[in-house]
Parts: sequence; structure tokens; C-alpha cells
Amino acid sequence: MIRSELAALPNLQSIKIEGHGAAACLSSGIDLGSTFSQLTFICLGSIKSQAGIEQLLPALPASLVQLDLGVDLPKQLALGAELSDSDRQWLLQLQRGMQMAHLTSLTKLAIHGNRMVIEEHSLLPPNLVSLRVPMVMHEGPLLQLTRLQHLDIHSCSMPGAAGLAGIARCLTQLTSVTAGWVQIEDEDAPQVISDLAMLPLKSLNVLSYGPPVLVAAADGIEAAAMEYSSPAAVGALLGQLTGLTRLELATGAYRVADVAASLAHLTGLQELELSMTNSERVMLRGRVARYEALVNAIVASKHLRKLRASFPWFEPAAAEGDRPHPIMCLQAVTQLTYLDLKDLEDVGSAADGVREPDWAALLQSLPGVKLGQELTNVKVKLLEAQAKQLMTSMQAELDSLRRKVAALSERV
Repeated sequence: MIRSELAALPNLQSIKIEGHGAAACLSSGIDLGSTFSQLTFICLGSIKSQAGIEQLLPALPASLVQLDLGVDLPKQLALGAELSDSDRQWLLQLQRGMQMAHLTSLTKLAIHGNRMVIEEHSLLPPNLVSLRVPMVMHEGPLLQLTRLQHLDIHSCSMPGAAGLAGIARCLTQLTSVTAGWVQIEDEDAPQVISDLAMLPLKSLNVLSYGPPVLVAAADGIEAAAMEYSSPAAVGALLGQLTGLTRLELATGAYRVADVAASLAHLTGLQELELSMTNSERVMLRGRVARYEALVNAIVASKHLRKLRASFPWFEPAAAEGDRPHPIMCLQAVTQLTYLDLKDLEDVGSAADGVREPDWAALLQSLPGVKLGQELTNVKVKLLEAQAKQLMTSMQAELDSLRRKVAALSERV
């Protein structure tokens, strides 16, 4: 039905279809090139099959200027999932299906979703100016895009630093680059950061670990020594990427002092995200002053607007005198518009004697800041406690007043 209705509109310049079967609406029974001679824009959502992609791409008309595709493949093919042999074959076929060289008028291509891979044999539209893709496994096809200005990669899986260096060397016309999930081997960190610094990098999501070390079990705990990653070298090198406006340390092991020092050089940073898993917390903890330095570096980032962080990034290993909790340094922040602290259920779990944050004072100092869910819950609990205290106080005053009235009545 939709196909026949579309075919009756030959002068269409743009088509947008959401929902399942979006690709089939265009790739079956319609010669797009001859039917829609003026078509310049297509947006399709929720393409969920290999067949949908294989049929759609060759059928797209060469007149297209802008293409937006949502490729949402089965959950078992999501990043990091264990793949069966059939899944691997499926992905190999999908990679080989990235053949789009006939779209010579296309200047903007955006592919959303969890899997659509550019690999060595992919053929991309040659005149692209803007490209957004979920994953790049080989830089070769990108190096042919001599007009490309904006590059956004959700997951950068190119082997070694050579791929990044090649992009920086060949695509000198680039004006902005977003690189997500860049895994940096510790021994390669200096070269990779040097290559990234050659790019007009605006946003970076990095994960990195140092060499593994054995940490003995604590006294009084019957457990074997555990192997953890030592802090990664990249933490101290991020300050070289002075053009960044967004930085995310998605996972990994980092020294707090290194990250604090790097932030001092990222003067244009607008968004910062510091995440962490349970296994990484042992290697993170240190002295209070280092955590204060990290928060102070955040306060000093005058363009920083959004901060998302796991709370253990600010949780020291031991108390030092009567110093307030390092997170209280955020009271001096004036530029934030959004603050999201996670893992607040672990507040106070670092070590005996570490002072609890004064959440009421901290939140009172951030009146115009939008809060994440966990901080919102803290604020609600504080308001409930204040309301309960007010009700208790009012009840006490009311009881006192009743006693006074009763006493006066007896005198009369």
C-alpha cells in the first residue's frame, strides 16, 4: 500500500519513513531513480535485517544529497556481545554490503544504530562532506573522501595508531571529528594521543588500562590477592588534545592527579563524563588533595556546562584531619547547567573517618543547575526530611500553645 502511494508522487523531494519495514517500502517494487527524479533526501528508521540493507543500498537514486538510516540489528549483535558463527557470517556479509559509491551527489550520510561497519572493502559516496557511522574497522575507505569536513564515529576499532595518523595526514580539510570508544593500549598511548592531536578532535570517548598488578587482600579478610589494572598512561596525556569540547572516560584505570592535570589544559571543554566499574575503584583511590585537585580543575573549566561522573571519582581512600569531603569544592562552581553524580549508594564506603558530603549545602549552592536522577533523589529526601522536621517543630509549638491555653483556663 505504501509503495503504491509513494509511486503516485513522482515529484517528491524528500521521504521519511519510521518503523519496521521502512527499507522494504523503497527497495521492493519501485525503481527509485526513474520514479523520483527530484528526490534529494531519504530518512529511514528501524532497519532490522540484512536483506533490508542489501536490497536498499543499491536501489538508492544517485540524485540523493542527504541520507539518514537507522540500522537496529538484533540485540545479540550489539557491541561487546558474544557472537555465534551465524552471527559472524551475518556481520561479514553486512560489511561487504557497504557499497555506496554510486551515490555521487550525496554530501551528508548519517547511519544510526548498533551495527553498520566500514571495513577495508567498503565503498563510500565519494563527495561526502559529513559522515556519521556506528563503527570503523579500517581507515582506507575514509581516506578517499577528499571533501569530508565532519566525521563522527561511534566506535573506532581501527588497529593501532596508523589509522588515526593516516586520517590526520590525508584528510587535512576536516574541521571536526568525534571519536567514540577509542581503546588505547598503554604502550601505544603517546603515539595515539600525538596522532589524535593532529585532528580537529571535538569529542573523545576513551578507554585504557595500565599493566596488570596484584593487590593483596586487606588484613583480616580471607581472600586471595586480586589482579587489577594499574593507572593508564593516557590520563596524563589527554591535556594535549586542546581542541576538545567533550571528553568521556568511559571505563579504564586512571590516576586522579593525571586527569586533574590534563583538565587544566582543556580550556574549551563543555562536557565531561567520568565513569567507572566496581573493579576499577581499588586503583583509583588516593589522598584527599588529589581529589580536591580534580574537583578544582572542574571548577576552573569556565566553559564546562555538563558534568556526569561516578561518585567514587571524588571519594578519597582515608580521612586527613578535619577536611571536608572533596566533592564540596563544587560549591564554587558557577558555570554548570547540568550535574549527574552516579553510584551515590556507595557514599561513605571508602574508609572510616572520611567525612560525608553536606548534600544540603552543596545542592543549595547550585540553584540553577539541572540534576541527574540520583541527585534529584537526594534532594527529594532532603526536602522530605526538612518537611518532617518542620511538621515536628510546628506540632511541638502547637502542643505548647495548647498547654498554655489550658493553664490560662484553669486560672480563670
